[in-house]
Amino acid sequence: MIKKIVIDKFKSINHLEITPAGNFNVLIGENNIGKTTIFEAIHLWKMCYDNNLKKDKSGFYSTAHHLKFESMEFIRAYHDEDLFPIGCSGKDAKCAVTLVIEYNGQSYNLGFTVSKVSNIDDAYLQVDYIDGNAFKSFATMVAGIQGKNLATFFGINESRPIPNIVAKEPYMYKAQVLDKIAKGKGYTVLVKRYREVQLRLMQVIQASQNQLH
Repeated sequence: MIKKIVIDKFKSINHLEITPAGNFNVLIGENNIGKTTIFEAIHLWKMCYDNNLKKDKSGFYSTAHHLKFESMEFIRAYHDEDLFPIGCSGKDAKCAVTLVIEYNGQSYNLGFTVSKVSNIDDAYLQVDYIDGNAFKSFATMVAGIQGKNLATFFGINESRPIPNIVAKEPYMYKAQVLDKIAKGKGYTVLVKRYREVQLRLMQVIQASQNQLH
């Protein structure tokens, strides 16, 4: 169903086109070459898609709604400029992600641009449709499918490279959690830290009980 993924000027990716092979695909490569960034781009696209669905899920808003920067924490971004290649600033701080969806032989190029707002930092990101007519055509097609709407037509599951982590993670300060996310360290690192602290706490409790006895 997803025929092509196109990513432009997102983080370390200047331009990338991916043509998925069938129903199952695997990304293989060395560390720090952009595998996670690809999934982050897909996740960013899905955030833009969901944020621009009308309440009844029958269509898209005529003018794209912006994204709050605070929702970017799971895309390893401390500042809004982290979403763009190094050196991009002002009007150059713009990335684009397009998913080409095919259904019944018809292709729909659904793309968003995401731009840094020049007059304020780390508040929100400007989102625009690359081709608004493509979204209208896609919505019309989905409306003709019984039992489906734009929210249920397809799903992108677990595209986040970092699991959802509550800022009030037990025994970890918010800054520590965000630091782990920014460094791209995942669930296993956080669980290990949690278990280490939990073990130390149990040892302290046990030592206190022994002293009481």
